[in-house]
Amino acid sequence: MSSLPKKIDSTDNAAVSQAVVDIAHKHGFDAAAVANLNLTEDERWLKEWLDKGYHSGMDYLQRNHDLRTDPKKLREHTGSVISLRMNYWPDAADAWTELETPDHAYISRYALGRDYHKVMRQRMKRVADELQTLIEPFGYRVYTDSAPM
Repeated sequence: MSSLPKKIDSTDNAAVSQAVVDIAHKHGFDAAAVANLNLTEDERWLKEWLDKGYHSGMDYLQRNHDLRTDPKKLREHTGSVISLRMNYWPDAADAWTELETPDHAYISRYALGRDYHKVMRQRMKRVADELQTLIEPFGYRVYTDSAPM
């Protein structure tokens, strides 16, 4: 992991992206990326995926299509999206191994421990707040699958 500089030029996309990754790792995230807002290709893929019924019973994925494909409609003046990933429980037993044993059960990792929405939301806020100290204050909103982002 690279060390974080005191201040970063907010127009230096590579430096800002690297700072996001470094800060995210510091706060326990396994991966981080910064995405631009050109979602034309993704919107086409999402529509095809939904049309094929791959969303199964998750009908909420069909709602608010315009919000899913245009982050500026959720938060005006959005310039980019930071996506963070965290394993729920990386040291957990293998689900398939457990399920092959008749007297065992397997509980989804997200259902164990503290509510992941709260855990991730707090950490995401810390990432954003620390990033603001390196570049400049910016508006943000954190989502933990709590909006059609």
